[in-house]
Amino acid sequence: MKDIPVLSVVIPAFNEEHRLGSSLESVSRYFEARSLPTEILVVDDGSTDETSQAALNMTGSASSWVTIRVLKNRSNRGKGFSVRRGMLESRGLFALLTDADLSTPIEEFSKLETAVIDGSFRVAIGSR
Repeated sequence: MKDIPVLSVVIPAFNEEHRLGSSLESVSRYFEARSLPTEILVVDDGSTDETSQAALNMTGSASSWVTIRVLKNRSNRGKGFSVRRGMLESRGLFALLTDADLSTPIEEFSKLETAVIDGSFRVAIGSR
């Protein structure tokens, strides 16, 4: 992957060990297929399960286009804190927030991308 990713994907997570692996696989696969330099930041919000380990297990499967970083809060600080931390630590030219359950499918990213990259908007918000 290039030194500066085009996109940072911030995923706040609290007790998501059971779904995080498949979500990270989906996000990684999507951006790998697009050959888009992407970093995925999982912000573990003081989980009491193995959320951080589930994310760390996926770092080895990252590709030349996608890297995965894990940030761990010492205690549960709330989703807002975790989102802010992830955004502030992101290195991408653009940042995307998505939930660990991918309640909005990652394939919907292209709609936001069009509004920001191809359009005249600095921020795009999608809601299901």
